[in-house]
Parts: sequence; structure tokens; C-alpha cells
Amino acid sequence: MLNKKISEIFNNDSIQVEELLFDYETFEEPPLYNFYDDINSIRKIIKDKYLEEFLLNLAISHINTTKIYAKNILSEEEYNKFFICITYDPFEEIFYPSFMVTRKKYLFKDILNYPKLDLTKNLVIKNALENLGILNSVSVFESKWFDKYCHEELTRIYIVYNSDLDFN
Repeated sequence: MLNKKISEIFNNDSIQVEELLFDYETFEEPPLYNFYDDINSIRKIIKDKYLEEFLLNLAISHINTTKIYAKNILSEEEYNKFFICITYDPFEEIFYPSFMVTRKKYLFKDILNYPKLDLTKNLVIKNALENLGILNSVSVFESKWFDKYCHEELTRIYIVYNSDLDFN
């Protein structure tokens, strides 16, 4: 039943691997899934306390698949300019991961200037990354800024493979 729900998400509404390799003018930030209803159907199978870890696992799997596909499709030079990471806004009602993706990696060099997220204060993320066996393979950055249009401070989390942090 769970496999069927996951297949429905990726086959019907989710971003497809091929779309992540498109050479966008700057970058794109497609979501892992498009509709909360997709997640509500998974919530019937996965307990809420494991949902974030489950969705993070799906996002990591999607990144890994995309990177393998990119290595096969792009030239070495193009692949070296390819960048993908997981982003999310921690104050949303539900964990809603997206992918920050570009074939212009230099656009994300500033990510190195963001402070690393204190995972001792974010145990859900820490535990999820530990349980997935990638805690030491990724860096988690936090960006905060004041949005003048919504008149509030916003936060975005970036989960990036350490191997993708070379911007030279």
C-alpha cells in the first residue's frame, strides 16, 4: 500500500528527474510533492512522528537518483556545474521538502556563508539524518532574512551533500 502511494506521488504530480536536469536560466525550486492530500494519504500509513524522516528519506533518494542520472546524461564539465540540495521552511505545518537545483552551481556559493544549523537544537533533523546514515555526509545550513512583504522573519534550511560544497 505504501509503495503504491509513493508511486502515485512520483508518477502523477511530483517533479521528475529529467526536469531537474533542465538548464534553467538561474535555478528552480520544485517541491518533492505538490499536494498535501498526497501526504495525508501517507499519514494513514506512517505515524506523524516518523513522517518527516520518511519524507526526508524520499528526498535524499530522489537526489541520489538525480545525481546518478546526471552523471550519465551530462558531460563532465556540465556535471561539475550541476548543483542540487534539499530546502525547506521549518515553520510550515508539515515538512515540505523542495529541491534547489541548477546547472549554474556558482549561484549557490553564498550558501557557505550561512551558519550551520545547530543540530543539538533540531533533534528531528539530526535523528533523521543519523537514521538514514548520512549525518556525516551532509551539512545543514540555515538562512534567515526579514521579508518586507509579509513583515516577518523567514527561515530556510538547506541540506547539502558535503561533496557538493566545492564551488571552485
